[in-house]
Amino acid sequence: MSLVTSVCVPRPYAHFRFLTSGGFSNDISLRGICTPLGAGGRLSLFGMLTLTIPAEHASELQRLMNKEGLAPEVLPL
Repeated sequence: MSLVTSVCVPRPYAHFRFLTSGGFSNDISLRGICTPLGAGGRLSLFGMLTLTIPAEHASELQRLMNKEGLAPEVLPL
């Protein structure tokens, strides 16, 4: 008899967290990248930005943010 103690499955979503500067806003360019990929975000009162995206699009989000120059404006955690 075998006993299954855990099951490993791919995560359906990837999460990116950033500390933003005081001047950061949810501008058109960021929304233009996130929306077609199925990503959503939340900006906390203290400047913590959390982006949630389907896992299969995570590398594309990173590529597009770098291409548009959005990644250098934030510090990834």
